Amino acid sequence: MNVGDLIEWQGKRWLVRKIDQSTETAFVVANDGQDTVVDSDADKRGECRVVCNPPRDWPFVVLTRRGRVLDVSRATPRGAVPLIRFVDWVKADDLQLGGSVFINPDLRLMYPDRLIVTDAGGPTSSVEIPRNFCSVKDKPPPRPSRSEREPKSIYDHFFDDE
Repeated sequence: MNVGDLIEWQGKRWLVRKIDQSTETAFVVANDGQDTVVDSDADKRGECRVVCNPPRDWPFVVLTRRGRVLDVSRATPRGAVPLIRFVDWVKADDLQLGGSVFINPDLRLMYPDRLIVTDAGGPTSSVEIPRNFCSVKDKPPPRPSRSEREPKSIYDHFFDDE
C-alpha cells in the first residue's frame, strides 16, 4: 500500500493519505469524509484490495479556481452527468486550493470534452480537457533546458537537422 492508492475496504473506497512507517499504519479517508487508520500491510494480508494509484495511473486536469472541490460532472448535450468521487475522479489533496483532479481513464474523456466543477466557493466552473490529456507515466520526458544543452558554436547550425 502506498500514499495515493485507492483501496476497497469494508465495502467502500478509501484514499490512502499518509503512511506512518514507525507504527506501520496507513491513514485513509472515505468518500463521505470519514477517516480512519488501517495496517499498512492490510493489502498483503487480504484485508483490503488496492484498486489503483490515481496520481500515477490516471490522467489529470488542473483547476485554477480556489475552493474545496465538492462535485465533478461531465458536460453532455443533454445536461451534466455527475461523476462519482473515488470511482470516476479523485482530488489528491482536499486541503489544497486548486490543484490536480485525477480522472478515471475508463470515462474515455478527450479534447474538447468539458467537466463542470462545483467547489465550496459557490459557483461552478467549466474545465476543458486539454489536448495533452494523459497520465503522469504517459507524459513524455521534458526537453532539457538551454543551460543543460551542450554549447554550440556559430557554425553548428549548418549541421543541425532540427
